[in-house]
Amino acid sequence: MQSPRILMRVQTLHDRLLEAARAAGFQGAFYGETGDWSLPVFTRAGDPGALHIYLSAGVHGDEPAGPLALLHLIRKRLLPEGPHYSLVPLVNPRALEAGTRETPEGVDVNRDYGPQPASAEARLHKAWLGGQRFDLALCLHEDTDAAGFYLYELCAPGHPSLAAVALAASRAHMPTDTRREIDGMPACGGQVYPPAEAHARERTDLPEALCLFFEHTDCCLTLETPTRAPAAQRMETQVAVILSLIGAFSSPTVYPRRQPR
Repeated sequence: MQSPRILMRVQTLHDRLLEAARAAGFQGAFYGETGDWSLPVFTRAGDPGALHIYLSAGVHGDEPAGPLALLHLIRKRLLPEGPHYSLVPLVNPRALEAGTRETPEGVDVNRDYGPQPASAEARLHKAWLGGQRFDLALCLHEDTDAAGFYLYELCAPGHPSLAAVALAASRAHMPTDTRREIDGMPACGGQVYPPAEAHARERTDLPEALCLFFEHTDCCLTLETPTRAPAAQRMETQVAVILSLIGAFSSPTVYPRRQPR
């Protein structure tokens, strides 16, 4: 099924993100350019010793709900005060403008975070990530084949799972994807369980989530909404899941707070 096109021109989305971020107290910067597009990142400092939360969206150009969800969170000032935030809302603007999964050169950016990225999008993004560390990383995606919400979770040993929190929040807005196999991998109750070989560090087709998990965080979730659902419903689901995850992760009873780095 063909994914719906984004609901606004990318330049409009870009400008609205910048305006909303400044009004919400975020610092805006650009970590590079691809074609005619600047690549924005928004950061906001939190309390001393607070958790650092990372969110990214727009890696695939036919998945517009993620960037729109981040715009909504920023514009409505829904992100809780306290944590440090790093938001990368338009990883692949050229594909977003075209409404395609890949870059104009045919590169799937979400399979391009290995040692030698073929795309400028992944190369510049990896350079910006550098040696940064995040306590929680959330990657916002969509799926043309999905029948409901589902997720992937990557957590280091000893870290409590947040999958149940995300799935519970999503059920208030849309059904859970109940397929037993998603993207060729086992799934149950809306959570995908990749085999061990899918997590190999030597993969050349490394997704962003694995790059983050290997180098930048001990807890990363990839959130997936179905592009066949109405756009507003998809965006609302992403927003609800993000806020629930941040709330649970920030709670010492759910996730013990670490010492400042």
